[in-house]
Amino acid sequence: MTRVGILDHFEAASAVLASVRDVVHERAVGREQPRWCEERGWTTFLRDMPDVEVLRAERDGLGALLETMRDAPASLTALARGVARIVDLP
Repeated sequence: MTRVGILDHFEAASAVLASVRDVVHERAVGREQPRWCEERGWTTFLRDMPDVEVLRAERDGLGALLETMRDAPASLTALARGVARIVDLP
């Protein structure tokens, strides 16, 4: 990877992280839903995921699972795609 490629990759990673800074800083505590989850409209979807799907997401990655689920929130799917792009090694 060239210096320019590394800088582009860093900028893409920084943008994804900046978009979820609140998620990183506000951890879920107890049974109360985090504010960021409510604000993004993810709470119902994530809460209602069947256990088998949660296990599949843990095994294969949430992004792989979301691509197959029609009712997945678009913003969550987009985040998963962004994360996959930045962690994919060249």
